[in-house]
This record gives sequence, structure tokens and C-alpha cells, in this order.
Amino acid sequence: MSKKNVFVVLLSMLFGSLLLSACGGEADTSETDQLDEVEQVLNLALAGEPESLDVAKGSDNNSAQVLMRVMEPLTRLEVNEEGETVVVPGAAKSWEVCDDGLEWTFHLRDAKWSDGEPLVAEHFEYGIKRILNPETASPNSTLLNPIKNASKVSRGELAVEKAGVEATDDKTLKITLEDPVPYFLSLTTGRAIIPQREDIIEKYGSSYGTQADKIVYCGPFKVDEWVHNSSVTLSKNEKYWDNESVNLEEVNLKIINEESALMGELQNGNIDIATAGSIEWIEQLDEHDSLKSSTQLIPRTSYVFMNHEIELFSNRKVRQAFSIALDREEIQDNIHDGIKEAAYGWVAPPVDIEEGVSFRDQVGTAPLKELIDENNDPKALFEEGLEELGKDPNDITVTIMLPSGQGEDFAEYLQQVFSEELGITVELDPAEWPVFQERNRELDYEMGFKSWGSHYNDPAGFLDLWLSDNDTVPIGWACSDYDELVLEAAVSMCEEERLEKFKEAEKYLLKEESAMIPYAYHTENLYKHEYVKGVMQPDFGMLTIRNAYIEK
Repeated sequence: MSKKNVFVVLLSMLFGSLLLSACGGEADTSETDQLDEVEQVLNLALAGEPESLDVAKGSDNNSAQVLMRVMEPLTRLEVNEEGETVVVPGAAKSWEVCDDGLEWTFHLRDAKWSDGEPLVAEHFEYGIKRILNPETASPNSTLLNPIKNASKVSRGELAVEKAGVEATDDKTLKITLEDPVPYFLSLTTGRAIIPQREDIIEKYGSSYGTQADKIVYCGPFKVDEWVHNSSVTLSKNEKYWDNESVNLEEVNLKIINEESALMGELQNGNIDIATAGSIEWIEQLDEHDSLKSSTQLIPRTSYVFMNHEIELFSNRKVRQAFSIALDREEIQDNIHDGIKEAAYGWVAPPVDIEEGVSFRDQVGTAPLKELIDENNDPKALFEEGLEELGKDPNDITVTIMLPSGQGEDFAEYLQQVFSEELGITVELDPAEWPVFQERNRELDYEMGFKSWGSHYNDPAGFLDLWLSDNDTVPIGWACSDYDELVLEAAVSMCEEERLEKFKEAEKYLLKEESAMIPYAYHTENLYKHEYVKGVMQPDFGMLTIRNAYIEK
């Protein structure tokens, strides 16, 4: 597509975005007086303490729930009138890409930070280079791999200045890619391409992003107060470029990690929007007259991860035995009450290999079904692995790390199943979420479980997580063959080739290596009070509250 054609498409997108806002994103002018009479406060919940509000440091969902509401990436995700998730202008008012797909030019709008300083292209250049700088040790660096020289920079093989990003003037940001990547524009909606201020980061040093007053904001909201392990309070950012479209004056994010407590707060109106994770609460909330519900498969997969640097999990047969010991259908029926789906692959069902074509539908037999069909005795396979390691089956104890207050039922299930199926002793080790994350990063664990969700619609959003240079979820596993398959698939413009290489990579990851153990695809059951209007739920990304308002 030529630059001229891209500009025409962009104008159409801008018109569509304005039309969408007029039709449903904002309150109608006739409702303004009514909204002024209603307290514009939205109450939401976080499942745990945010790891960090430093864009380069935090990689967990709790941090993202805050960051993506107080920062403005180059572009944003919205839902159009047809219910489709679309990319719309954010800090960039327009962009174009060269015919070869390598050079992207973003034109920034007039915008300011919460302290009144202008938002300029150099803040994006600095932010990208800071994440790539190996001295930062950012867990988000591999999200930027499509950028020219990014992976070499993050590995310390090239100077940071060699990264393919440049602010050519205050309003123009040029990003050059290593290869054409079909999903690059979707990456510009995410946390890795958020502007950062060098002066503020140098001012606060290691404490940057740890307190509400040790960061500045460029999104629709700003953090007023962060009471650690209790709540994060946001307020409308009056310096935001489009603050007139922001109706909410305050957003309270209460940290609630127990479902019963969260559901109680939702029912009594102290929480306005929440997701239910058990059938008993879904059935109860469905009877609640003032709650509206929506259910959809989301791009998120739960998995068990192992520390490959521990001798036991260095053996492939041992890892395979742990994987096939799990009865995924039993997990869904007895632990998840049938509201999730059994996962026999890693890439979640909503992810497309090409527009409108599901990767899962094209793969055919999932890798873990093949592994289970070929090995119906996990204990025999486990003992083969122990024999290769020279270990006695009677002397094996495995410790499972879990987030405090989350997933106790599943942890106890793992404890029972691994004990019964493999004949080992299993101990549980709860840790507060920030400690859980830190221990994961330091490889200070034996086994644990969590979930991963992609914010862009491509298999790379899942498979990139296990590239050798990706430190988002360290497991001590690296494989050049796997890297080659994923990276070749990511840059291929041939859909058939991309499918085959991604398919082969997933099979290698799960069946041949059992590098980690998927067990559930997520379904989101969202409930909100009827007085909450104007929220959007993109297929990829989080609940959008930029244009939300309260109408009572």
C-alpha cells in the first residue's frame, strides 16, 4: 500500500472514530447536565498489588491495569459499532508505512504530561531505547523485537543508539523494522511503546514508579494515591489532550484477591464492574436484576511452569510426565466448574493466523493430545526420566509456589494429582504477588502456575514468551531451534508458511520439550451495574474506560 493510500485509510479511521464517539463513546450533549448531577466515580478491582508503575519494570496484569489508564501509547484499541476491535489514534494522530513495510512514521498530536510539559517524540524514542537497554533488564524488551536491531541491542551486542527508532523532530517518530511484521501496528497499542521521561526517571532513580508522586502521566487519568496492598486511586488528568471526552472524575482500583470478597463488593455496589470466576457466583449474579453480563473467550491461557535449572526439571521425560499427569477435563469440571476450556495447546482460541481465521482451528490435533495419546502412563515415563538422572523415585519432593490468596484449590489439586500419579511428595509455598513475581524472575522456585494473555491478535503474542532472550517469565529454558521457528514465522508474509512454522514451534514447545504445561483457556464472565455506560471490551487488551460515565 502506498503512503497516499495509507493516508486515505487513516482519514477513514479517524472519521469512524469520531462517529463512534458521537454515537456511543461519550455522553450525548443533552445528557451533560444530568451527568454533572451524578458523582462520576467508577470503582474497579485489582487482583493484587501492582508490581511497578515503571513501564520498563512491570510486566504483570495488575501493573498494566493501572499503566494503560494513566499513559497514552501511540495508538489505542477500541470497539467499533460492528463490535470489532480496531486500532485508533492515540498519542499519534496519524501514521504511514512505506511500501516495503519496514519504515513507519508516526505524527504526534499536541499533548502534554500531567506536569504541563509537552509530550514529544523524543519521549517515545527514549522509552523504547530504555526498555531495550540491557542495563534496564526490562522483562518487556522482547515485545520490541520487530524493531531493527532490537534483539541485538537488548543482548548487549549493539549500542542502544543502533535501535531502529528516531525522533526526527518534536512531532515525528520514525520506527524502522528488521522485517515487515503483519501485527506491528497492534504492538503500538501496548505497554512497550509508552513514552517515558528521562528527567523524571533520573530525578527519582530506583524509586521511580514506586509511588504515585514519583511518576508523571500522559493518559486520560493520573494516579492520586497508591496505598500499597490496598488501593490505587486515579483522577481525571486535566492536562490530557482529549480531557473533554473523559467523563469520570475518579477511578478507584481496590486490591481484592479473594473472589468471595470481590463478588460481595460487586453485589452491594461498592464495585461497579468485575469478572466472576466460579459457577456458583455466575449463577448468583445472573439473578441480580441490576447487573448486565457478557461472556466471551479471551486470549489468555493458564499454565504450570517449571525451573529447568533444577536437576529434576532438566530432564525432558520428567517434564512430559508432569504434563500428561494432568487431567485437563477434570480440572475444568471440578476446579473451574466448566467455565473455562481444557487447553491442549498454548495459543488461545481467539488468536487468528490471518484475519478471521483461528490458529487453533487450522492446527488440527493439538500437541498435548498427541503427547497424551502416545504416553498413557505418566509414572512409567517419570521413572524413565529419573533413571536417566540417576535419582530414586522415593526421594523426590517438589515445591509449588503460588500467589497468596489465589488458586489454592488448583494448587491442592496439583498436590494430590502429582502425588498420586507420580508417587512424589508435593509441598505448597504461598507468596505475596510482588514476591511471587520477584522469585519467578530470580529463578528462586521449583514449580508455579500463572496465566498469560496477549494484547495483539497473532500467535507470536503467545509463542514469543518462550524465546531464549525473553525474561518476562524466566524458566531457565532456551532452545535455538524453537527461536528460529518462531522468528521466521513472525516475519513471514506468507500465511501458509507462518501457520506451518508457528504450528511446528508450538508442537516442539509442548510435545517434544514440555517446556511448560498449559491447562486452561480463559472465558471472561464480565458483570457491570447498569448505571455504568460507555465502557468497551476489546478482544485484545483490557476494559476501556476512557469514555465511561455513570448514569443514575
